[in-house]
Amino acid sequence: MRKFYSTVLMLAMMMVSMVANAQMISFGEDDVASKGSLDGKVFTNGDFSLTITDTDASKLEIDANSAKFGSSTDFATFTHRLKTGGKSSSKNALTLSVPSEGTVKIYVRTGSNSVTDRNVILSQDGETLLDQIIKEDDAEEVTDGESTTKYYPVYSADVKAGTVDITYPVNGLNFYAFEFVAAGEEGDYSPLENGVGTVEITSDPENNWFSGYAAFSPSAVADALGIDVASLQALIEAGGAVYLKTSDGMSNAYTGNPNEFWMNDQGVAQGYGYEGTCWYVGLSYDPGVGEDGETWPAEVDVVMGQMPNYFSKIYENTDLTCTVYLVNGDKQVQFNVTLHVNAAQKADLPDPVTNLSGLTIVADYELPLDFVQGKSYEGKTYSATLEGIYDALGTTSAALDAFVSDYTYTQVVKADEVEGEAVYSYEDELQLPGDAAGGGWYGRYYNYDEASATETYFCNAPKTWGTGDNTYYVQDVALNEGEFSISSGQFPGVLVAGDSDYAYLYIIVGDKAARVKVYVNVTEPDVVPFDQLETVGELVFDVEQEANDNYSTKFITFDIDEVLSKLGCESADDVLEYQFASDESFADVETNDYWLNEDGLSENWNNASVCCAQLKPYTLAEGKFRLMMRPGRYTSITENVGPFPLKYALVYGSNLYKITVNYTVTPVKDVEVEYTLKATELITRQIVPASEYQYENTTQLDYDYISSILGTSDFVLYGEKYSDSEDYAETNGIYWSKETNCSDNDEKGAGFWYGATTHENTEHQVIVTADGWSSAASFGFQLSASGVITWFQYPDARQVGDEYLANIYLVNEETGDYIKYILNVKYVEEETPEAETVGTEQVTVEATDDLLNDDGVYVVTIDMTAAYEALGITADDIEACTVVAPKSQFTFAEYGPEMDILYNELGYVTTDEDAAVTIAQLITSAGYPQITIDPMDAYDALNSDEPTAIVVRVGIEYDGKRYVHEITLANSAYITSINGVKTSTAASAIYSISGTKQNTLQKGINIVKYSDGTVSKVYVK
Repeated sequence: MRKFYSTVLMLAMMMVSMVANAQMISFGEDDVASKGSLDGKVFTNGDFSLTITDTDASKLEIDANSAKFGSSTDFATFTHRLKTGGKSSSKNALTLSVPSEGTVKIYVRTGSNSVTDRNVILSQDGETLLDQIIKEDDAEEVTDGESTTKYYPVYSADVKAGTVDITYPVNGLNFYAFEFVAAGEEGDYSPLENGVGTVEITSDPENNWFSGYAAFSPSAVADALGIDVASLQALIEAGGAVYLKTSDGMSNAYTGNPNEFWMNDQGVAQGYGYEGTCWYVGLSYDPGVGEDGETWPAEVDVVMGQMPNYFSKIYENTDLTCTVYLVNGDKQVQFNVTLHVNAAQKADLPDPVTNLSGLTIVADYELPLDFVQGKSYEGKTYSATLEGIYDALGTTSAALDAFVSDYTYTQVVKADEVEGEAVYSYEDELQLPGDAAGGGWYGRYYNYDEASATETYFCNAPKTWGTGDNTYYVQDVALNEGEFSISSGQFPGVLVAGDSDYAYLYIIVGDKAARVKVYVNVTEPDVVPFDQLETVGELVFDVEQEANDNYSTKFITFDIDEVLSKLGCESADDVLEYQFASDESFADVETNDYWLNEDGLSENWNNASVCCAQLKPYTLAEGKFRLMMRPGRYTSITENVGPFPLKYALVYGSNLYKITVNYTVTPVKDVEVEYTLKATELITRQIVPASEYQYENTTQLDYDYISSILGTSDFVLYGEKYSDSEDYAETNGIYWSKETNCSDNDEKGAGFWYGATTHENTEHQVIVTADGWSSAASFGFQLSASGVITWFQYPDARQVGDEYLANIYLVNEETGDYIKYILNVKYVEEETPEAETVGTEQVTVEATDDLLNDDGVYVVTIDMTAAYEALGITADDIEACTVVAPKSQFTFAEYGPEMDILYNELGYVTTDEDAAVTIAQLITSAGYPQITIDPMDAYDALNSDEPTAIVVRVGIEYDGKRYVHEITLANSAYITSINGVKTSTAASAIYSISGTKQNTLQKGINIVKYSDGTVSKVYVK
């Protein structure tokens, strides 16, 4: 493989070299075999095979053992091995059968650090092709904290068609896989036939981010589009020309990086991180030139990958499909993409009992977490030896180690309300740490003590990040031959020396559990007197920030590795952070929360006359600092103020590293750029009405994704406000503003309070706008520098059933690129999972007189066959379904039986009767429901010779699943004008010659896209 993609989302991916036509033989749980049972056994992949000879010797066996082969940036992981048990002979050998000339690759190791003389020999027709000494220390080692990962080399030999003998004349070896790549296949282009390419990749469930790719000839793609290769490269790199096939045509509303779509398992585009989002497909142009000058043939690459760990617990094969188009004018190239994800391997262990009362604790262990008081999130690997754990649990290392994360549980708490107070107690039910309320985070719970009128510390248990009193997290649970480890780090500013927080982890096999007490050991930092510190380096930054009346945030970054090198330490977690109280002393940052004055010295926040900014380490390990504006201090300035020398210090031992930020506040500027929408995302927040301002459940944005779309994490937050001024008449009174009105001075950040009065914008969304705080507020939110949205409500002002829609915009003010987030806030009695759209279906119906009923409305019978199958119901269940209709591409309204549904001209729901162009009603009393469509003013048009069509969208929901029908009611002229050009398939979308989407054919040239993906021009006189 010549090159891997390097998008932001792939920076951390562990990539597996995959060739579309390579044939791999490896082993899984179904192949496990004891000694004496493998003689004559043949393993095949297509016409590539492995034959085992083990007569009389009875040495070979297959067992579970995990190893990685390749390099730390390009590797394959195998979970089972073929152990030879001794040297080869006439009774003990391996033979490969290869179908043609090519390359054989061997994935092999010894498993012993003391062995240095064992070799593997590949020979064919009496000629030695490979004679390789296999040594464990040839592996690449990568250390992360206290954990070391090895990547073993892959050996290869060129072969001809025929038989290849594999021998090991010194002693036994462990073979994990055999691979054959036919000559000329590696690097060859995938075929493009009649403008259609097919991409099929098979991936293991453990593959993260990257699963594989297919390369197509640039000249073949360019020819199909009627352009040259240079124009093709420009077309792809400019963005906007790659489309995903959707239920109503095609869309280039990217949900990942440019030219990239994240999707659910139905191939429906969704935002990264949304429920059900599990894979992506992207397209790019590879010019064939590496940074080191290496060259290879240029190619058009279709790449796909998975959401990390999504398939790790899906124990059946999964086929994911989608169709992607590259469009140039009225020509296109179609790529039919399939990702086959193999079933996850399931442990051969009894299912764990997850009720604490049903368990027998067979062993107790301890795992201390050594933290330094005041340190931040940066995690390390902590481990402890669990002596005798396998015997105690009645299992083995081979059976448990690879699956221990699925068998390690934690105890959670429940809250009961007693006289208006939350009273916490332990649940009997255990959960995986990542599945518990904290998502891996633990925190303190308190119960109110009536006698002392104080809160008493109850326990340390899973607790959602950001909800107060967080202590530490537990991630990456692992077990390796008795060595148990987790990744953990502390919540800054909570734990202090002398704390005794702890929690139990339970490693469960059947009804037996090994209990591991995870507890914190917090020490005070070693402090060297200021006058004994030696300055070993200094960084100076010049930073400008636009004045704002909120706690707006800006980041600065630096090379943390260089700083650590100068300080003489290996980890940012060992560094102490200070501000200066004077040129000869440090400040106590616990009392002033890192605020600085205009002299750059530590200052209390309340001293507003001099406090101008906040300089606070955000993630020191990433070399990143956070600057936060002092709101109101400089809002009315007309020229630059500053620079102010904000002074900061990093200390390790007796070494001091200074950081100075020359900070300038600039007047509010008018942005003169062309705004470009890059992505649209939906955030649905269910809120239970309460008497508290802050809602306990937060929402986390993916800043890596945002940076990949905008090209920066230094975006500006905009909201929508309303004015009845004539200046905003063209936008229905709605305009953008970056003057936030929901902010504070802690980690919550800044955002907007929204009113309850709705407005319909030019996109026919019925939204609320950022009117500010009041008792009539519908909701509020704040976006923190770490990407956490904290939600607010005015106490007791909302009630169950209230629902609001608002838009916010994350804007790169340098380029004008922005992401639109639709906020859909619903007030509910209790939070429940949102319904998932499991299917959409398009129906085109001719508006003939025989469809008219006595009331003069059209009655269309809906074929529910596909809907029933997707929802898992029968016709008898239809009346138990909820009727829904889309208010937008993302949001839905619910309706009772036979309620009128008002639609606008785009076929979406409207609440404005004056704006309604269609009234429909879904009657679900029969097994095959009917929808009545009142075309209102369009009735005459439907009976004219002018092409006319009406679109309504309606769906039903059942048990958390939704199926949507899009019904196009059209006259004969509309249908004939399309089918006159192409009758084999229905039109799925109509565009003007300039690319604007239309509901019907217009006079002049129209671009018609059909449901099979083809495109034609239609001229209407």
